[in-house]
Amino acid sequence: MSRPAQPASQEALAARYLAGEGARIAVADIDGERAGVTCNAIGATGGRAVPIAWDIGDLSVIHENLARIEAELGGVDILINNTGGPPPTEGE
Repeated sequence: MSRPAQPASQEALAARYLAGEGARIAVADIDGERAGVTCNAIGATGGRAVPIAWDIGDLSVIHENLARIEAELGGVDILINNTGGPPPTEGE
């Protein structure tokens, strides 16, 4: 069963715009399939994008994922960090 189509997020639209201007894009998302959808849209217009399933709460993969981005796309020149943040915690 496939998921219903979702409207593109602001992040996906920004990635698609920057790719249209020639930027190489790494799309990191906790949902690797959603990252792939954005990358496929970028690729369909001739852009270069790499999907990365990345839970930013997992600090153990930071170096591995950055190394992959550098190996596949080169260095990072622009970073758009848009996350919902960590889950809420109870106050003291």
